[in-house]
Amino acid sequence: MSLKLAISALVFLVAIHKLEYLLNSKIIGDRIRNPVWLTLIALILGERLMGIPGLILAPVILNYLRVEMLTVEVPVRREHVEILNR
Repeated sequence: MSLKLAISALVFLVAIHKLEYLLNSKIIGDRIRNPVWLTLIALILGERLMGIPGLILAPVILNYLRVEMLTVEVPVRREHVEILNR
């Protein structure tokens, strides 16, 4: 029809696509109990690194890393405890 209409349709499609990231990170983040911002970063990095498969795998890898990191024990340093006792 016109160049103006084509550009506005393109801007609308890009905006909807970017809003989809926020919605996906909210839905997926709630399901795997991760914050929205962390899930959003994982989705963006997954897409940038591997494309569509990375976008699909990002929440799975994020959840796996979260579960594995919860099993890691961090030793308490003695110096830090002694400073607090003084």
